[in-house]
Amino acid sequence: MREIKYIILGFENVTCSANLSVGDMDESDVNLINISGIEETIHTVACNSVMSRKKARNIDLTLNPSANNPIKDYGDGILLFERILACPDIVDITVGYDDGTEEEIWVPWDFDHSEYENSYQTARLSENGKLHIKIEQS
Repeated sequence: MREIKYIILGFENVTCSANLSVGDMDESDVNLINISGIEETIHTVACNSVMSRKKARNIDLTLNPSANNPIKDYGDGILLFERILACPDIVDITVGYDDGTEEEIWVPWDFDHSEYENSYQTARLSENGKLHIKIEQS
């Protein structure tokens, strides 16, 4: 069994963030992570080159208050929770493990609804300061 060392959230919406900013956290910032329905696709990207991509159908992520730090490379120092609550546009989650490996997992996205905001993503801040994020394909 591997242990999580860090998690990186990738964002899509450049009107809400500069340069597709990321929110990164270490293992103590994550209260719960459940990623299910993962499927891997392999497709051609260039002559004789292929790329694989993992995509999940459901993601439940609960972040501890310690994760609510300013986002790197964000001009006005917006806090991670404020950013997630304002813009539902997480595109991928990268999970780094104690053995030095990492996995990038793309989240489900309803492109028929919008290419900038993910209608599958919801987030709420609990009274104890934890942020609960759910991204679930209908």
